[in-house]
Amino acid sequence: MSAAAFGTANEDNANLSRSDSKAVRRRSLALLGSLIRPVRLRFWLTIATVVLSQAARAAGPALIAFGIDHALPSLRAGNNIPLVLTGVAYLATALAAAGLTALYVTSTARLSQAMLLDLRLWVFRHTQRLSLEFHERYTSGRIIARQTSDLESLRELLDSGVSSLASGALFMVFTAVTVFALDWPSGLVVLAAAVPMFLLARWYQKHSQIAFRQSRVVSARLIVHFIETMTGIRAVKAFRKERENAARYGELAEDYRQATVRSINLNGVFQPGLVLIGNVCVAAVLLFGGFRVLTGDLAVGVLLALMLSTKRFFQPVDQMAMFYNSFQSAQAALEKVSGLLEEVPTVRPPRNAVELRNARGAVEFRDVEFRYRNGPLIIPKLNVSIPAGQTVALVGQTGAGKSTLAKLIARFYDVSAGSVMLDGVDVRQLATAELRRNIVMVTQEAFLFQRLCGGQHRPGQAGGTARGDRGGGEGRGRTRVHHGTP
Repeated sequence: MSAAAFGTANEDNANLSRSDSKAVRRRSLALLGSLIRPVRLRFWLTIATVVLSQAARAAGPALIAFGIDHALPSLRAGNNIPLVLTGVAYLATALAAAGLTALYVTSTARLSQAMLLDLRLWVFRHTQRLSLEFHERYTSGRIIARQTSDLESLRELLDSGVSSLASGALFMVFTAVTVFALDWPSGLVVLAAAVPMFLLARWYQKHSQIAFRQSRVVSARLIVHFIETMTGIRAVKAFRKERENAARYGELAEDYRQATVRSINLNGVFQPGLVLIGNVCVAAVLLFGGFRVLTGDLAVGVLLALMLSTKRFFQPVDQMAMFYNSFQSAQAALEKVSGLLEEVPTVRPPRNAVELRNARGAVEFRDVEFRYRNGPLIIPKLNVSIPAGQTVALVGQTGAGKSTLAKLIARFYDVSAGSVMLDGVDVRQLATAELRRNIVMVTQEAFLFQRLCGGQHRPGQAGGTARGDRGGGEGRGRTRVHHGTP
């Protein structure tokens, strides 16, 4: 996989190269496989239920053919047992098909919800683990788009699409076997219809893949703009940006509408094309079988069963076309989600962490240089020593690097060169929990956690008691760093 296809890099590009497209597709299918793995037993039980239910459904035409060609002549001869047995068998298969269908529908729903729950938790936990550098370039609106619209596309596929595909495909297989068992020349006619169906499906897959990727990209942009407007509504109103933001939102909404229309138009060719192929095939079987009945090569009951089976063979075509449409949409969504999950933190915990004993709070910058990603050098070589217990104010104009220095102490970023020392220990050698216990950064943004009031001013601590809360706001003799603009 090239760097352009790794993670969230270049995710707005819908026209990937062939190699990158295959790599992204393998990655998304691997994610789907990892979601199935924990529930694989329930998955295979559901598949077995689908197989049995579709076998029961496909048995109907064969029983009708047996009744017409064998049970009715036996009834004329005074023996009604074959007809009764045929009727009982037909009723039993109908009841079995109904019961098994209800079972696999409910099983599929439980299975899909379990997989979606795992994926939602996975995405949430993973985005929290990613470094601050990632969140400053990958907006929260995009993450929300992954958690909402993308997972909704996957939910639609798992809730109904997979069961539709499995039931439809198996029903077509069993029906084709029935046709071949009744009359193999007619079976060859039905099998020949698979060639244009495959070519049409290949055409749809090629074009819809790009269309749905574009739809996911535009959808994310629309959500990002909405969230950024609402979260910054004070600034929007203060600078009278309502009309400008509304115009931009209208442009994005129009782009999303056009992307959706393109995918609908593709499906408007694909689905009717499959129906047309099915109707032509039914007509061919009728014409071919009718002439054979006239010559005595084919029984009337068998022709009737062939017509019923051929007609039923193409009944799931609409369901499978809808599934393929949902699959392409979910595939594009999985590409985005799997790219997010492929990202790794740039600030990684040390393999052999050092314990900070008797922490005093002495901070030292040794030959520190820093730049954001591949950008220009923000902090040139810096050497500063701040003794424990001393209060230091960093004063400078906007963009001078005051907040950046505070973030380096808290190890939100790693230095490009040099080292940041805490009590003589490089902060890169401290475990994250150890660092958070000794370094606290109070930002300018106000945020209230879902906890008691006492816990709001206890940063870096996951819990505490009422006694501990009383002293939560008191100083601890540590070094304090303030930064501001003169």
